Parts: sequence; C-alpha cells; structure tokens
Amino acid sequence: MRAAKILSDRDQFTREFERCCRDYKSLQIAVAWCGDPKQPLPYKHLNDFKGTIIATVGYALNQTHPDSIQWLLDKASAIRIFRREKCFFHPKLYLFTDGDRYAVFVGSSNLTYGGFYENWEANVLVEGVLSTDAADILELQELLEKWRSVEFSFAPDKKWLKRYRKDHQRDRDAQRKHGIKTQAFE
Repeated sequence: MRAAKILSDRDQFTREFERCCRDYKSLQIAVAWCGDPKQPLPYKHLNDFKGTIIATVGYALNQTHPDSIQWLLDKASAIRIFRREKCFFHPKLYLFTDGDRYAVFVGSSNLTYGGFYENWEANVLVEGVLSTDAADILELQELLEKWRSVEFSFAPDKKWLKRYRKDHQRDRDAQRKHGIKTQAFE
C-alpha cells in the first residue's frame, strides 16, 4: 500500500526524516546545495543513520559548503558532484529504501539547516512497497543513476575540493561585503 503526506510544517518534515533515518537501510540524496555540517542539524540525523548513503550534490553559485562535501566523502558510500556545465542542478530529494520498502521526500528542502529548520519549505513524503504500483519510484532510481554517471557528475578529489574551497570563500567574502545572506552563511 502506498501513502503520501504533504509536509508543510518544519517540525513534521524533520520528524519524518528522522524516523526514516531510523527505519531504513539505504539513502540516496540528490540536492542542489548542502550546508555547513558544523550546524548540528540536519547532519545529526545522517550521523545517526546506520545504512548506506549515496549522494549527488550540486554546487551552482558556489552555495554548497565545502565542508559538507568533505563530510559526505567521509560518511557516504559514494558522493558525486553534478557537472555545472550540464545544467543548473536543483533537485531536493531523499530516497530511503530497505528491501522492497521505500520512502521518498521530494520538495524544496536542501540539505541545509535552513532547508530543514528555518525556511518555509514544502515537501511530499511518499511511502510504499516497490512493486508494480511503484513504477515511478523505479524511474526515479534510474534518474538518480543517470545523474551519478560520468556524463553528468564526477567524484570530487582533494585537488578539486581545494580549488572549490577557494571559490566558495571568495564568493562568501563578496556576499558578506554586500550584506547578502545565503545558504552558506548558516
């Protein structure tokens, strides 16, 4: 049986995400931006997650915090960075699986403190069993695999991350100078 919930309340989204971190064994993440993992949340939930994490992350406008990339390199089974030259990567989805069960969050919440706790966001949680009535979830898994392909993404290495840290810092300094608050300031 398939169930869907609209999660427009911050606490509701966070509670459901935390529950899925306890109840499922695998998590695939595809997000436009990731915030500073020094903010305890939402990274605490992922630290407590005992399963496999596979992530595809965007870094458009240098908004993804470089420490989050390092955190994912240390914690996740696999991390890929979406190639900016392909397009503006802007999904926010979290697909949990355990055997034939799944839970997918699709909405507006990036993997940032703001996306989980501060901003007004809207997300949908769909849970069910991978069977004939979950063809859309199977298509979603294929899309996630496509985004992780060499054509669309790459595995970050130390050299790339070092260069990205400089780009990220340069842009944060410029934004601070002009009084612009961004995800990276979390």
